This record gives sequence, structure tokens and C-alpha cells, in this order.
Amino acid sequence: MRRRDEYGQLTGLCSPWLEHLRLRQVVRHIPQGSSILEVGCGRAGILRYHHRPRYVGLDIIPEVIERDRSRYPQYEFYLLNAEEENMTSLGKFDVALMLAVLEHFSRPEEVMRKVKSLITAGGRIIVTTPHPRGKWMLEIGFHTGLCSPESHGEHQPLLGREELHRLATQCGLRVMVYKLFLFGVNQLLILRG
Repeated sequence: MRRRDEYGQLTGLCSPWLEHLRLRQVVRHIPQGSSILEVGCGRAGILRYHHRPRYVGLDIIPEVIERDRSRYPQYEFYLLNAEEENMTSLGKFDVALMLAVLEHFSRPEEVMRKVKSLITAGGRIIVTTPHPRGKWMLEIGFHTGLCSPESHGEHQPLLGREELHRLATQCGLRVMVYKLFLFGVNQLLILRG
């Protein structure tokens, strides 16, 4: 059931469908003409929905960054491990995306604070993350090949609504929108500073 995507990365059978549903939730919250920073950009799927005047993607996988640079030469892509110390040199963005990525950080508050420092006044951070009640579905998905096997060992404890609100408050952010999607096993947050 496992397959490789167009980047050569192992992916789950349902991963492209889940990404599509996640992006459909997100894209309606991005104002036209916004500059975008995407942390954990992967295949930069958001660019299939809307081209942006300025887009910068960050990821930890060198092959993904190289492939994104080749596929979208008009945009900027950086290796997160190499560039995270210099993130402030990237400038400011209207929107920062953290889609299905927060659950991979052991210290999400540090990452959120860094990302907050990169959004403009009135800008927003859009986050999607699995809800803890969906953990059993993720486990089944990892073991059956329906979900990406590579992220199985990377997930930190999943944060529910209260923990996400607390995280936002600790980072000086306000939750403007909170909603569940994908049958209540995923969460969408729109945050403002």
C-alpha cells in the first residue's frame, strides 16, 4: 500500500486526499495578494491553489527543497535546519502556514514565537493539526499504509483545543478561528498577534 510521491518520498495511500482536504480548509482564509511563509512546506501544495506575489517555503528534507526549487523557480525555498537561525532575514509575511507540522515539534511554543516574529502587524498564522481524538486513526493509518509512514515516529503528543489556546496565549497570539474538520479529527486555527 505504501507508494512514493513525485518527490520520491514514501507516502500513504490517503495522504494526497488528506492534503487536498486540508488545503481546501486553509485556502479560504488566505487574503488575495498575501505574502506567505510556509513552515514544513513539503511539496508546496498551496501553490497548486493560488500563486502568490511572494512565497517562501521551509522544510527539513533537502531533497524536497531542491525539488521545490526546480518546480517553482519563481519562489524561495530554504532548508529549515540550516536557515532557522537566520529566519529573521526572510523579512515579514502577511500569512504564515503551519499545516500538519506543529505536531512534529518537541517545543511548539519556540517555533510559534519565531513564526510570530515573521508576520506583519495584522498578519495571521494558519495552523492545522490532528486532534488527539484522532490518534487511533493515525495509528491505524501508519500501520496499514494509508498515512505516511515517515511521520509515525515523529509525532509529539497531540494538542487539543485547550492546549492550542494555551499555546497561542503563551506566544502572545489570539485565536480568531477554531474549527474541527475531517470528521472532527483535524483542527484549524487562525491566529493573530
